[in-house]
Amino acid sequence: MVRGPGPDLGRRRLPGGPTAVAYLCYFRGLRLVSPSTATVVMFTVPVFGVTCSVVLLGESFTALQAVGAAVMLVGALLAVTQGRLPARSATARPVRAPEGGPSTGRRTRSSARP
Repeated sequence: MVRGPGPDLGRRRLPGGPTAVAYLCYFRGLRLVSPSTATVVMFTVPVFGVTCSVVLLGESFTALQAVGAAVMLVGALLAVTQGRLPARSATARPVRAPEGGPSTGRRTRSSARP
């Protein structure tokens, strides 16, 4: 007969220790960042958790999980942009100057021929 805590108790304690340390590090890190950064991290944690479980452990990935991941990522995007996405307009794009001349296309005194 084996004396001591036994193998079952060791299997129950092993996951608890590293998990507790990970949570302590996570919550201490949250104290150091801004609330918006903490919100983005909280939105993306489940997405990265599922991604790691699919890639590293070979877990299944369903369409419902894809929809959930998309909702979480959109939530993170909205948190970062505060609900305001940049508008696309023709005036916002930089205009390239034509080759060999000023951007207006008009000659200036310095570029006029003598």
